[in-house]
Amino acid sequence: MPPNEAMILDDGRTISSDVGKANAFMSHYAAVSRLTFSKEERARNRECKVMLKSPSVDTEAGSDFTISELNTAIAKMRTKGAAGPDDIPPTFLKALGPFARSLLLHIFNTSFREGFCAQVWQNAIIMPLLKMGKPASQLASFRPVSLTSCVVKTLERMIANRLYFLAEEKGWINVAQAGFRKRHSCEDQILRVSQSISDGFQCKPGKRSVLVLLDYSKAYDKVWREELLMSMYEVGVPAVFLRWIRGFLLNRQARVSYNDTIGRIRRIRQGLPQGSVLSPLLFLFYINSVSENIPRSVNCAMYADDVSLWACTGARCLQQQTFSRLSTLFRSGARKRR
Repeated sequence: MPPNEAMILDDGRTISSDVGKANAFMSHYAAVSRLTFSKEERARNRECKVMLKSPSVDTEAGSDFTISELNTAIAKMRTKGAAGPDDIPPTFLKALGPFARSLLLHIFNTSFREGFCAQVWQNAIIMPLLKMGKPASQLASFRPVSLTSCVVKTLERMIANRLYFLAEEKGWINVAQAGFRKRHSCEDQILRVSQSISDGFQCKPGKRSVLVLLDYSKAYDKVWREELLMSMYEVGVPAVFLRWIRGFLLNRQARVSYNDTIGRIRRIRQGLPQGSVLSPLLFLFYINSVSENIPRSVNCAMYADDVSLWACTGARCLQQQTFSRLSTLFRSGARKRR
């Protein structure tokens, strides 16, 4: 039976209609983004609200975008990209003339200064795609692919370019992070790990190495937004960026398209939007301080949400001691950093 004709099992219920499947998928995705907070974490959320209301200091980085920045962002868009909920395809933006682009730039600058996003920029259409070798009857067997507005993606790209430049110039990103960064690669991190292990073998007496590989489940979907904004504020990100990002993430809504059938709309309370231009950079800020929970004797290499920890020593009990300590550290720190 083709995947789009298979029945879906959801909490003991068998769903056969396309609209029922679309709604079941949307309920599943909305539930993943719903986080619960402790008393201390709710205090952190209130601290974030106070921070966002505090007076901001104008910086050159927060100045209006230029027509050159807009043209560069539009040029980087994929011509054959799909339209989002607003039905505006990339080809429409690429075809805009000078006058229309000046009006679009005015809209973008107003949005950026005021930290406000139109609701259509916060909406998404999610299309579930079956993963290779997975049963089509399970909701978790599908990978959600989100379609968002190409218009706001253009503004996201302009903001991301400025934010990335500031992050690299001021050293905001953890030195152990290689994901989504220029002149950094996954190969660099692999070489670091393999060279360290090889060096341990060459020591007299030889040293053993223990490697722990961490995998974040639904990493983007479970990002705590207030903690993300506070993490960015604490490293020095200007308030104008924080307010726009908060407006961009606030009141995000989505609905699922299944077999050309659209389900009901649901609010996505936490997490970063899939398919967003800005999400990869925001995620780097979110896990930026993960190495603060690691002893100095333990090495750390990160590539986006893939984290490798390893240590080398001559102690016979290294494997059990190191693994136990790392497990304890990350169990205690996982709640805060999700």
